[in-house]
Amino acid sequence: MNLKIFMKKFFCTVFCVALFFSASESFAAENSANEKLVRIEKDTYGGEQIGAILDRLNKIEKDFTGRNMQGNMNARIDAVYNILYNDTGEPSIIAKVNALEWNINHEVHNSGIDKRLSDLENSIFGKIGTGNFVERIRTLSKSSFGMENVPMIEMQIPENILVKVSLADSVGSKTLQVGDLVNFVVAEDIFVDDKLIFAKGLQGEGIVTKVRQAKGLMIGNGKVEIDFNKIRCLDGREINIFVGEESKNIMTENKMIDGASLVGMDLNSGLNKALVHRKNIEVDKGTEFYIQTKNPSAVYALIQDNGTVTAVEEKISAVTSTPAPVKTSTPAPVKTPTPEPAKTPTPEPVKTSTPAPVKTPVAPAPTTKKDNKKIFVPVEIDEFAKDE
Repeated sequence: MNLKIFMKKFFCTVFCVALFFSASESFAAENSANEKLVRIEKDTYGGEQIGAILDRLNKIEKDFTGRNMQGNMNARIDAVYNILYNDTGEPSIIAKVNALEWNINHEVHNSGIDKRLSDLENSIFGKIGTGNFVERIRTLSKSSFGMENVPMIEMQIPENILVKVSLADSVGSKTLQVGDLVNFVVAEDIFVDDKLIFAKGLQGEGIVTKVRQAKGLMIGNGKVEIDFNKIRCLDGREINIFVGEESKNIMTENKMIDGASLVGMDLNSGLNKALVHRKNIEVDKGTEFYIQTKNPSAVYALIQDNGTVTAVEEKISAVTSTPAPVKTSTPAPVKTPTPEPAKTPTPEPVKTSTPAPVKTPVAPAPTTKKDNKKIFVPVEIDEFAKDE
């Protein structure tokens, strides 16, 4: 009897546990879909939206594609999520907007897609465009790159690419706690084989792993250690990063004391250590340091034209370039004809007849032979005739 009661209780317990895990899995799946929707809204509108999930989803679908999709709510959220983030087959919406923004501003911002597209349209066309996001991106691409498709190509990037980054916010050992997230941004564009991989302004994050506050003589200075573990590349994918030997070496060479302190490195001299004794670490916003890629990764990169300017740069150059000087032709001098001197007629000499001499007969003289010589008589040459 006792055995039967035990078995009933046992099977009841197993059944309840099964129901609990089944409900937990359903709850987790629902939370996963909701988390995706919140992430979509943050990257699209700059923050989580209010209202019923279905109403929010309807708005997002129309903004992206101009229509509402078919299927259950989870499938529809996944479809929008893939359009925004998935790079399978072609660059994602995030990748295209990042590439457009960099090509026009040479920097990527981290506000919502809706605002970023509006800002780009205002800068080029002077007004906000119409249509869904896909149509607006095509219009911007045609003006920016001269083609409707953003010129991106999928490629493999190696490990240990050094990337200079800077803090997005100030941090300090007095306020930080283990587990806090620390945001940073790319400080310089990174190209691989003349293709843009990391653009200035792209975000990354690290997590605080160690904090020590300065509380006394035995404790010493404050200390902070942050595990910088991921960064977004141009196509929006998260790339694994770390602070390896290459990063530490270049920070040491460039004496990046504040940046090195974020990863537990101490580059202070003995004098500096004495001066900051028992002080908490305070690192300002904008402090630069280096990280490096951890693994080889497949990404979409922006193709460059080997130095040729883009369509937008040509338009900007046409507006801002110094105009060519206007060529003014100097009129040819007017030839004033010199009046010819009036010819004064020379009177002809009066011919006077001279009487012929009277021939007087002379006796013939003796004949003698003269030398047969030619006599050259010099002739004076008129100077004016010589010039002619």
